[in-house]
Amino acid sequence: MTTGLTTQQDRTRPNGQTPFGILAVAAHELKAPLSAVQVYLELMKTRAAGDDITAYDHILGRSLIRLETMRQLILDIIELARIEAGRRPDFKRVDVAMLAAKVISDFSDLARADDIHIELKTSGHAYINASVPEIEIILNNLVSNAIKYNKPSGKVIVSVRTMNGSVIIEATDTGIGIAAEDMDQIFTEFSRIKNDQTVAIEGTGLGLAIVRKITQVYNGSITVRSEPGSGSTFTVVLCC
Repeated sequence: MTTGLTTQQDRTRPNGQTPFGILAVAAHELKAPLSAVQVYLELMKTRAAGDDITAYDHILGRSLIRLETMRQLILDIIELARIEAGRRPDFKRVDVAMLAAKVISDFSDLARADDIHIELKTSGHAYINASVPEIEIILNNLVSNAIKYNKPSGKVIVSVRTMNGSVIIEATDTGIGIAAEDMDQIFTEFSRIKNDQTVAIEGTGLGLAIVRKITQVYNGSITVRSEPGSGSTFTVVLCC
């Protein structure tokens, strides 16, 4: 019988955070970029850099970056809430290999701007009964991270294959890598590794946490192999 009461166990998430804690962290994450945009607009309003509009191009650029960070954070929180509420989108037969090719094409301009070469390896079609938006979220996160945390003139190899009835997605990069002590943190909500190499990289800290939750829905998993300075390989297994 449903009582309408929420127990402490219901309120506590697997990583120890309550939903209220998640909201507090989200509010904190939104506060900094919102404050930055407000300061930028005040500078423009008061003509702090003079009346030449081109003098504000840098401010406008920074504002757009901050706004995009907030937009992505809000979208990630909505997606996280949807997954945890058990609201499932429509399923259909999806060719993950074909979807991977589309995602790589979508990121081609970003990769080209950073002189990153992306290669897709498949052994043909890789079908799974799934939600297209959920598979796209997985691929988008793997590919975007492989580009963002790569090095100039780096390489990204995305492979899609089937094995024993499951679909396996791997994204390998030649980037900065992940230290052993940071491995346990990267799949935790709002966790971002901060060091001299990542300080300028924008992110919400929710992408890999969402990917992990989606893989669990498919009775699958996400794992990572990495070495600092030598790149990383993320492996996602989705069970059909």
